[in-house]
Amino acid sequence: MNATSGTNTKSAVRGTAARHTAEGALTFLGGLALCLSMDNLSTPVLVMATVGLVLMCVGGTQLASELLRSTVSTEPTRDGS
Repeated sequence: MNATSGTNTKSAVRGTAARHTAEGALTFLGGLALCLSMDNLSTPVLVMATVGLVLMCVGGTQLASELLRSTVSTEPTRDGS
């Protein structure tokens, strides 16, 4: 195992976390846009404001979980604990 594999793994994890955070934020904002702009639009099956609310919940949950995951580190400290 070479010495650079650890740093590549860390940067890959940071890139993945950033991507998931961006996806959560964009999903939340897309749901918010649907809630605010499609209030009167409904189909026989769905109400667009409800779809927007669901997207806001999904995006907010994803955003919160990624922010929590980025703040809570599972790496051991220098003293080994």
